[in-house]
Amino acid sequence: MEEGVLRDDPNASLYDKVCELCGSMRNLLLCSRCRSTWYCCKEHQTSHWKHHKVSCKKPQNPTTEMSRRLDSSMKPGLRANMPDREDASDIIATVGSSESDILKQDTHEIKSRGRPFTAPLPRENSAASKPSETEVNKSSMKPDITTSEEFDAVTEHLREIAIMVAKNLREFGISVVDDFCGQIKGFSILDQVKALYKKGMFRDGQLVSQRADCSTKKIRGDQIVWVQGGEEGCNHIGDLISYMDTVMFLAAQNIRRYTIKSRTEAMVACYPGNSECYVRHVDNPNQDGRCVTCIYYLNRNWDVEKDGGLLCIYPEGHDGIAQIEPKFDRLLFFWSDRRNPHEVFPAYSTRYAITVWYYDRDERAQALKRYKKDEGNAQVNEKKMKSEHL
Repeated sequence: MEEGVLRDDPNASLYDKVCELCGSMRNLLLCSRCRSTWYCCKEHQTSHWKHHKVSCKKPQNPTTEMSRRLDSSMKPGLRANMPDREDASDIIATVGSSESDILKQDTHEIKSRGRPFTAPLPRENSAASKPSETEVNKSSMKPDITTSEEFDAVTEHLREIAIMVAKNLREFGISVVDDFCGQIKGFSILDQVKALYKKGMFRDGQLVSQRADCSTKKIRGDQIVWVQGGEEGCNHIGDLISYMDTVMFLAAQNIRRYTIKSRTEAMVACYPGNSECYVRHVDNPNQDGRCVTCIYYLNRNWDVEKDGGLLCIYPEGHDGIAQIEPKFDRLLFFWSDRRNPHEVFPAYSTRYAITVWYYDRDERAQALKRYKKDEGNAQVNEKKMKSEHL
């Protein structure tokens, strides 16, 4: 076994880089074989090789196993209809999903118990067909969590989910949780999303930049509205955000490379069902602070062969494709940076989702500093141009 060549890795967080031999955080390079161990120079790698060679192995391709774990109900013929990586649309690496909105938003702190839960997370009747009135009444014998014991039980359930999410993010960069809120709560959230859409609250999704030969509509076909969760008629959406926050707050304790303390507002998105798509892109290509993307799906009885709207993630460095059906009450987590280019295939039925992005504290601070500086320079240039025309 030979030691790997040292290479830089632009996707690794600065907070996860340290020389394995001396602990230095300067001028670090990554072992090209295992891509998980750092050294400050070739000499230190050579000196440490007798210890490192025991664990220095090429990383296993996780995507085949990931696809199996993520969606065991995938239709057998669906994979044959998926494009090869080489045939898929070119990634738009400079386009950050809603980045201009993100930089202008206030940062929202996350907490393990940041908002009182107004309903339990029922685990029974998880099929995505709307329950009858009798079923709702039977399942909602206790519509509110009124005791500390009930609250602690829900929190413990979310803690178990958080442990799994952190493990999957570390291992695969992707994690899926099915039947997250339960059928009753899920339908309450869906009803509020539909009400927002009916009121005309949605607008076309925005891009930070785009190619000269593509219109925004061709790149991104969804319509969105930003929600904090405390608005009138959004209490169930607010509960969902609280559940997400609790999972992320607890998962972050086992994700050492990031300091996750805050998030964006919730982006409620709708693909109206007229073949809208979102071409392959990266959520955070420009280090705007987002490190974890969290998406909750609200689509009843969804069949990707008929309804389309499949989310495909192309994990960097791997040949496989993670195929995510936007199923009702499904929660998805993945790294927001260039490690996970992804796209939404054309949707032929109305497709709803709610997305929250979680920030790395230091990257977010640097992004805001750059944004304010750029904004200040733009104002100076605007004043200069006006004065020249007087």
